[in-house]
Amino acid sequence: MQEKKGKLFVVTAPSGAGKTTLVQHVIARLSPEYQLQRVITYTTKQPRKGERNGIEYHFLEEDAFKQRIGEGFFIEQSTAYGSYYGFPKEVFTFLSEGKSYMGIVDVAGATAIKAYSEDAILIGIRPPDQRVLEQRLTQRAEDSASAIAFRLGLAVDELACLEEGLFKYIIVNDLLEDAARKLEAIVRKELA
Repeated sequence: MQEKKGKLFVVTAPSGAGKTTLVQHVIARLSPEYQLQRVITYTTKQPRKGERNGIEYHFLEEDAFKQRIGEGFFIEQSTAYGSYYGFPKEVFTFLSEGKSYMGIVDVAGATAIKAYSEDAILIGIRPPDQRVLEQRLTQRAEDSASAIAFRLGLAVDELACLEEGLFKYIIVNDLLEDAARKLEAIVRKELA
Protein backbone atom coordinates (compact mmCIF):
# COMPACT_ATOMS: atom_id res chain seq x y z
CA MET A 1 0.00 0.00 0.00
CA GLN A 2 1.42 3.36 -1.04
CA GLU A 3 1.78 6.06 1.60
CA LYS A 4 -0.60 9.00 1.11
CA LYS A 5 1.16 12.10 -0.18
CA GLY A 6 0.74 15.34 1.77
CA LYS A 7 -0.70 18.53 0.32
CA LEU A 8 0.68 22.03 0.09
CA PHE A 9 -1.70 24.93 0.71
CA VAL A 10 -0.28 28.26 -0.45
CA VAL A 11 -2.01 31.24 1.16
CA THR A 12 -1.60 34.66 -0.40
CA ALA A 13 -2.92 38.08 0.55
CA PRO A 14 -1.78 41.68 0.72
CA SER A 15 -0.17 42.82 3.98
CA GLY A 16 -2.84 43.34 6.60
CA ALA A 17 -5.45 41.05 5.03
CA GLY A 18 -5.08 38.53 7.88
CA LYS A 19 -3.37 35.59 6.17
CA THR A 20 -1.00 34.77 9.03
CA THR A 21 -3.75 34.88 11.65
CA LEU A 22 -5.98 32.66 9.53
CA VAL A 23 -3.23 30.12 8.84
CA GLN A 24 -2.32 29.99 12.55
CA HIS A 25 -5.97 29.35 13.42
CA VAL A 26 -6.37 26.52 10.92
CA ILE A 27 -3.13 24.82 11.92
CA ALA A 28 -4.06 25.02 15.61
CA ARG A 29 -7.47 23.50 14.87
CA LEU A 30 -6.40 20.79 12.43
CA SER A 31 -2.86 19.73 13.36
CA PRO A 32 -4.07 17.26 16.02
CA GLU A 33 -6.21 15.53 13.37
CA TYR A 34 -3.94 15.85 10.32
CA GLN A 35 -0.18 16.08 9.86
CA LEU A 36 -0.48 19.80 9.07
CA GLN A 37 2.28 22.32 9.69
CA ARG A 38 3.22 25.79 8.59
CA VAL A 39 6.08 26.24 6.13
CA ILE A 40 8.67 28.38 7.86
CA THR A 41 10.03 30.61 5.12
CA TYR A 42 13.37 32.43 5.13
CA THR A 43 13.96 36.17 5.25
CA THR A 44 16.60 38.83 5.76
CA LYS A 45 14.11 41.27 7.35
CA GLN A 46 14.47 42.37 10.93
CA PRO A 47 12.12 40.47 13.25
CA ARG A 48 9.01 42.33 14.37
CA LYS A 49 8.28 42.43 18.08
CA GLY A 50 7.50 38.88 19.22
CA GLU A 51 8.80 37.12 16.09
CA ARG A 52 11.18 34.25 16.84
CA ASN A 53 13.74 32.58 14.63
CA GLY A 54 12.51 29.22 13.39
CA ILE A 55 8.91 29.94 14.42
CA GLU A 56 7.60 32.79 12.25
CA TYR A 57 10.61 32.86 9.89
CA HIS A 58 14.14 31.62 9.59
CA PHE A 59 16.03 34.92 9.88
CA LEU A 60 19.26 35.07 7.87
CA GLU A 61 21.90 37.65 7.08
CA GLU A 62 21.85 38.74 3.43
CA ASP A 63 25.09 36.91 2.56
CA ALA A 64 23.75 33.63 3.98
CA PHE A 65 20.49 34.10 2.08
CA LYS A 66 22.33 34.77 -1.19
CA GLN A 67 24.45 31.68 -0.63
CA ARG A 68 21.27 29.58 -0.36
CA ILE A 69 19.97 31.13 -3.57
CA GLY A 70 23.19 30.01 -5.27
CA GLU A 71 22.74 26.50 -3.88
CA GLY A 72 19.23 26.24 -5.35
CA PHE A 73 17.72 25.96 -1.87
CA PHE A 74 14.58 27.97 -2.67
CA ILE A 75 11.69 27.33 -5.04
CA GLU A 76 11.26 31.08 -5.22
CA GLN A 77 12.64 34.16 -3.61
CA SER A 78 11.72 37.81 -3.77
CA THR A 79 12.49 41.23 -2.42
CA ALA A 80 8.91 42.55 -2.66
CA TYR A 81 9.00 44.28 0.73
CA GLY A 82 12.58 45.48 0.70
CA SER A 83 14.10 42.34 2.25
CA TYR A 84 14.75 38.89 0.85
CA TYR A 85 12.09 36.21 1.33
CA GLY A 86 12.39 32.60 0.20
CA PHE A 87 10.33 29.40 0.13
CA PRO A 88 12.41 26.24 0.76
CA LYS A 89 12.33 23.31 -1.70
CA GLU A 90 12.69 20.81 1.14
CA VAL A 91 8.95 21.08 1.80
CA PHE A 92 8.36 18.78 -1.16
CA THR A 93 10.42 16.04 0.48
CA PHE A 94 8.14 16.23 3.52
CA LEU A 95 5.01 16.14 1.32
CA SER A 96 6.19 12.83 -0.10
CA GLU A 97 6.35 11.55 3.50
CA GLY A 98 2.64 12.29 3.98
CA LYS A 99 2.91 15.60 5.83
CA SER A 100 0.81 18.56 4.70
CA TYR A 101 1.83 22.19 4.89
CA MET A 102 0.42 25.69 4.72
CA GLY A 103 2.75 28.32 3.33
CA ILE A 104 2.32 32.08 3.29
CA VAL A 105 3.75 33.92 0.30
CA ASP A 106 3.08 36.91 -1.95
CA VAL A 107 1.39 36.61 -5.35
CA ALA A 108 4.70 36.23 -7.21
CA GLY A 109 5.69 33.46 -4.80
CA ALA A 110 2.37 31.67 -5.30
CA THR A 111 2.85 31.86 -9.08
CA ALA A 112 6.36 30.39 -8.83
CA ILE A 113 5.24 27.59 -6.48
CA LYS A 114 2.34 26.68 -8.79
CA ALA A 115 4.79 26.54 -11.72
CA TYR A 116 7.04 24.25 -9.64
CA SER A 117 4.16 22.01 -8.51
CA GLU A 118 0.76 21.85 -10.20
CA ASP A 119 -0.52 20.07 -7.07
CA ALA A 120 -0.10 23.16 -4.87
CA ILE A 121 -3.48 24.46 -3.71
CA LEU A 122 -3.54 28.25 -3.96
CA ILE A 123 -5.85 30.21 -1.66
CA GLY A 124 -6.21 33.97 -1.91
CA ILE A 125 -7.31 36.07 1.07
CA ARG A 126 -8.69 39.50 0.38
CA PRO A 127 -9.93 42.27 2.62
CA PRO A 128 -13.51 43.47 2.07
CA ASP A 129 -12.11 46.71 0.60
CA GLN A 130 -9.06 48.96 0.42
CA ARG A 131 -10.23 51.15 3.32
CA VAL A 132 -10.38 48.16 5.69
CA LEU A 133 -6.91 47.10 4.60
CA GLU A 134 -5.53 50.55 5.35
CA GLN A 135 -7.18 50.51 8.80
CA ARG A 136 -5.69 47.11 9.61
CA LEU A 137 -2.19 48.15 8.58
CA THR A 138 -2.45 51.35 10.61
CA GLN A 139 -3.93 49.64 13.69
CA ARG A 140 -1.25 46.98 13.92
CA ALA A 141 1.22 49.87 14.41
CA GLU A 142 4.23 47.90 13.13
CA ASP A 143 5.13 50.00 10.11
CA SER A 144 5.94 53.63 9.38
CA ALA A 145 3.52 55.76 7.35
CA SER A 146 5.77 55.38 4.29
CA ALA A 147 5.91 51.58 4.73
CA ILE A 148 2.10 51.46 5.00
CA ALA A 149 1.77 53.56 1.83
CA PHE A 150 4.20 51.21 0.05
CA ARG A 151 2.28 48.11 1.19
CA LEU A 152 -1.04 49.66 0.11
CA GLY A 153 0.45 50.38 -3.32
CA LEU A 154 1.51 46.73 -3.66
CA ALA A 155 -1.92 45.62 -2.46
CA VAL A 156 -3.64 47.12 -5.52
CA ASP A 157 -1.61 44.87 -7.85
CA GLU A 158 -1.87 41.85 -5.54
CA LEU A 159 -5.66 42.14 -5.32
CA ALA A 160 -5.91 42.35 -9.10
CA CYS A 161 -3.86 39.14 -9.39
CA LEU A 162 -6.25 37.34 -7.02
CA GLU A 163 -8.94 37.76 -9.67
CA GLU A 164 -6.95 36.27 -12.55
CA GLY A 165 -7.87 32.61 -12.01
CA LEU A 166 -4.57 31.33 -10.60
CA PHE A 167 -6.14 30.68 -7.20
CA LYS A 168 -8.41 27.70 -6.58
CA TYR A 169 -10.13 29.49 -3.70
CA ILE A 170 -10.68 33.13 -2.71
CA ILE A 171 -11.83 34.07 0.80
CA VAL A 172 -12.93 37.56 1.80
CA ASN A 173 -11.70 38.23 5.33
CA ASP A 174 -14.43 40.56 6.56
CA LEU A 175 -15.13 38.82 9.88
CA LEU A 176 -12.14 36.83 11.12
CA GLU A 177 -14.22 33.98 12.57
CA ASP A 178 -16.12 33.49 9.29
CA ALA A 179 -12.96 33.60 7.19
CA ALA A 180 -11.26 31.13 9.55
CA ARG A 181 -14.20 28.72 9.26
CA LYS A 182 -14.08 28.97 5.45
CA LEU A 183 -10.34 28.34 5.33
CA GLU A 184 -10.67 25.41 7.73
CA ALA A 185 -13.46 23.92 5.59
CA ILE A 186 -11.32 24.21 2.45
CA VAL A 187 -8.35 22.49 4.08
CA ARG A 188 -10.54 19.72 5.53
CA LYS A 189 -12.15 19.12 2.12
CA GLU A 190 -8.79 18.94 0.34
CA LEU A 191 -7.26 16.63 2.98
CA ALA A 192 -10.27 14.28 3.10
